[in-house]
Amino acid sequence: MKAINHLEGRWKRKRSCLRMAALSSLLSLFLFSSSRLKPSFASVATPSTSDCSRSSRKSPLVDLEQEVLARWRRDRVFEAQMNLTRESHGQRLPYYRNTTRRRNNSYVFYDGPPFATGLPHMGHLLASTIKDVIGRFHAMNGSYVRRVFGWDCHGVPIEYEIDKALNMSTHEAVAKLGVKEYANRCRGIVQRYASEWKHTIERVGRWVSFEGGYKTMDLGYMEAVWW
Repeated sequence: MKAINHLEGRWKRKRSCLRMAALSSLLSLFLFSSSRLKPSFASVATPSTSDCSRSSRKSPLVDLEQEVLARWRRDRVFEAQMNLTRESHGQRLPYYRNTTRRRNNSYVFYDGPPFATGLPHMGHLLASTIKDVIGRFHAMNGSYVRRVFGWDCHGVPIEYEIDKALNMSTHEAVAKLGVKEYANRCRGIVQRYASEWKHTIERVGRWVSFEGGYKTMDLGYMEAVWW
């Protein structure tokens, strides 16, 4: 009976952490979306001046979003959480109720990175919110969760961008440039939108590091998967 009560209590704590992580991430996504919504007057024949002035006012939620993001950057909150869970081996962690980390108690999160050929859209942001919930949940339970952003560099999307720039098919481009030069041009566009992605992911409120981000075209990454 004691074992059952212990498991029930543990599950309740985990559900509480999961709810908190989910609410935090979904609130960040909502704040980001509300700050980017623009009024559409397509369905209104002659909008009044008062309507336009009212719609152009900035929502207080946007101010709250900026304050929270600024505090996270200033206090390096994500880095502090990472250091806390990395260094506290076998100790009871402060701020983590009834949680004791075992040695090497890491949670490995395999992220499916986005393609490196375009800007983020709402589908990316929704997926990022779900990924953020998973990482935060396990971190709130005391596990060390390494979260690094990456880029999917393989496949048709990158080749399509190069072919479009050269205005020729893949076979024609390879025949003209050679495989090595064609591959170099494909590698050259991987970081084209990196700054836009970093800005957007931070605005969503996702805790992930862009420092040392991996690319699936790197030999070290491919060898790690193959071997």
